[in-house]
Amino acid sequence: MPTAFTATAALHPRDLGSVYDPVLHGVAGGLADLFPPIHNLHRPEAEVAVEVARENNELTAQN
Repeated sequence: MPTAFTATAALHPRDLGSVYDPVLHGVAGGLADLFPPIHNLHRPEAEVAVEVARENNELTAQN
C-alpha cells in the first residue's frame, strides 16, 4: 500500500516516480551528515617535490 510522505531533505529534489523518493532523500541526507564530503586540496607539484627532497635528505643524514 503506497504511503504519502511529507518529509523533505535539503538535497536536490529528484522525482523518480516512486512514493519512496522522500525516504531515499532522507537517508541520503542522513548519510551526508554522517559522512561529509572531503575536500582534498592539491598542493603545487613544486611544493611536493621540495618536501620529498627534504625528507630524503633527512633520511640520508640519519643513516
